[in-house]
Formats: sequence, C-alpha cells, structure tokens
Amino acid sequence: MNYGWAGTVEQFIQLDLQSFIVQLQNHVYKNLKVNDRKTEVQTKAWIDSYK
Repeated sequence: MNYGWAGTVEQFIQLDLQSFIVQLQNHVYKNLKVNDRKTEVQTKAWIDSYK
C-alpha cells in the first residue's frame, strides 16, 4: 500500500514542523538526495503549507 500518512488525524495535526518535514521527505524522497534543488523547492512549499 502506498500512502503518505498512516496515523490518525489528531496525530497529524499535532506534528511539529520538523517532524512534518522529515516524514514527508522520508516518504517522498527516500531514494533521492534531499539537498537536490528540486527537493529544496518542494521542502520550502511544505514549510509554507504547514504555516
């Protein structure tokens, strides 16, 4: 099964920014370099969406 979140909504809402970003990076970029320019832009978008 392929999914981005396996917990409850309550657990998701309580994530701090660092945990939110790390979990997304681990899920989406598990086979890519995280310091790649494309991943940097996407990570900034995730940070903006968290706010």
